[in-house]
Amino acid sequence: MPRRGFTLIELLVVIAIIIILAGLLLPVFEQVTKKAESVACLCNIRSLVMAAGLYGDDWDGYLPPALVKASPAGWSTCWDRTLDPYLRNSDMYVCISDGKPTPGPSFTYSYPHSYGINLALTMVGGYQASSLRFQHLRDPASLILFFDLNQPYSYGWQSDWGNAAQYVAERHLGGANFAFCQGNAKWLRLEATLQGTGMWQN
Repeated sequence: MPRRGFTLIELLVVIAIIIILAGLLLPVFEQVTKKAESVACLCNIRSLVMAAGLYGDDWDGYLPPALVKASPAGWSTCWDRTLDPYLRNSDMYVCISDGKPTPGPSFTYSYPHSYGINLALTMVGGYQASSLRFQHLRDPASLILFFDLNQPYSYGWQSDWGNAAQYVAERHLGGANFAFCQGNAKWLRLEATLQGTGMWQN
């Protein structure tokens, strides 16, 4: 008895089922991928705040300054280079979801980075090499030190400037990752950090 092959209609039905299943599963895969990227970023930003703690141990309890004057005149060293001895891995400054990480401004020694530092704590009064001490922080567990940065060729932000969405990148499932001075880190929606000034100012 001759073997019967698939008819054209049967093939079309199978193809249609495959397309429907793919349409159902692709959003799930995309969601899982984005969640994994957010977790990887969270690990990075937690490593940054741990490095900041090690810096404080070596420098009389001070937070790493956003900028430090360097040579030649007019140049500065950005916070990422300052933390370099404690991380020794420039990949930690880049979020996998950030397609175009950039270094700090052209007058800085800086790595390409996806994260910014809270200038209210690390560039007090707008002065370079002027940061607060850990022991003088009101509530280290709720004070943001690092965050997902949205502004290219920048190094940080402070809430007094306004325009939070211009500087904080909500690139992870509608929110951003934040690391706090005590060493904890978590995902939050930007608006949740802007209720009053408690998370951004000492």
